Amino acid sequence: PSADPKLYDAETWKLLQGYDARLRDWLDWLLGYRGKMYGRYDSYGMFDFGDCINWERMKGKYKKPNEAKPVSFHWDNCYYDYPHALMLQFLRTGDLDFLETAAEADHHYIDIDMVCHHPNKSMIGAPRYCPGRMHICQDGKAIYVSNTYNHFKNLCHFDLWLLLGDHHARDRGYMQADFVVNRGRNSLSQSRSIGHGIRGALVAYRAGGKQKYLDAAKKLVRYNFTRTRSGAWQDGIALEGFRELYEQTGDEKLVETIKNGAAAAMAKKDHAPA
Repeated sequence: PSADPKLYDAETWKLLQGYDARLRDWLDWLLGYRGKMYGRYDSYGMFDFGDCINWERMKGKYKKPNEAKPVSFHWDNCYYDYPHALMLQFLRTGDLDFLETAAEADHHYIDIDMVCHHPNKSMIGAPRYCPGRMHICQDGKAIYVSNTYNHFKNLCHFDLWLLLGDHHARDRGYMQADFVVNRGRNSLSQSRSIGHGIRGALVAYRAGGKQKYLDAAKKLVRYNFTRTRSGAWQDGIALEGFRELYEQTGDEKLVETIKNGAAAAMAKKDHAPA
């Protein structure tokens, strides 16, 4: 329905067409790198495993791919749940390229960009660092597993299950939700941790109805949340989590929390232009 021109006036429809065109341009750029050979910079030998390049690092500077010989590649690692964004755009437009790319990306995510085994059982389901150097490393460092929700994302797995019946994706989604149950507030770091953790648990609750996921989401709430050192670009992710939890529970305290957080950002002029 959101893609039906009958719902909009001419000016708004023009804006939506521009939005759709920009996302399609971005998808074409991403798909344009499929099958390219990157030699020793690609741990898999050929770049065609459902992921995309975030940047290349060249002597301390970050440039677009192929502008120079890189020092190291940084893969997207499905940063900020871009498979979920792809699936939303498919649902809006019916463009199957978005659905196919989302499915490929999510399979890369569930097999590479999350931790499916760890000596510390509470870390099973943890996310990799985003964007990852050589798929699994933090920039300039060794293999890295994030013990926070900063790089956590979990909606796309349940999207893939509900849209395509992919049980492998469903099982990985529950595995990641259990990471929130097991880690609780111990994995909160920046303000984006709050939103990512809440939403990652709530999607599992909505899918299966198990109370432990709703309880885990509730435990991450900070009713005194206003503005953090992270700034509005991360604080907004926290407010998204509060908004979603309010829609699920009707907890009126969350409404005041969201208002206070937005007001704090406005007072500091830490927000996008109106």
